Amino acid sequence: MAGAFRRRLNEGITSRYTNEQLAAAFRGVTELFPDKSFAASDEDRQTLRTWTQTMIGTYVSAIELYVPTNTDDGRVVIEPRAEQEVTMLKELTWFYVINNPSLATQQHGQRKIVKTLFNTFVEACTEPAKANFDLFLFS
Repeated sequence: MAGAFRRRLNEGITSRYTNEQLAAAFRGVTELFPDKSFAASDEDRQTLRTWTQTMIGTYVSAIELYVPTNTDDGRVVIEPRAEQEVTMLKELTWFYVINNPSLATQQHGQRKIVKTLFNTFVEACTEPAKANFDLFLFS
């Protein structure tokens, strides 16, 4: 959790919530995590799917559409506790996945694939006669 707050501080990320509120939300989320380490068994995968479905349902239910009376108001209202929990889950993702040096090579390859696909699709849309669809042929 310290890594999440360090990134927020280093990158100047601000929030309407204090670090204490976010830490409390983090503790609340971790209480819902499965009790044992993930071992990739069928049972573990099912537990993870169930947990994920529950969390998604919880966060979707925490959203309410709002018709603003002021042009500065948003159109969506999110329950503060759910918003705090999602903030901390995003920070965990940054800390353990996005900024993970051991995944850097894999992420570089993924970026290269996405860029190549994007450029191919842009070319297909802008100059269909020149589009190189050989990328999609697997021999």
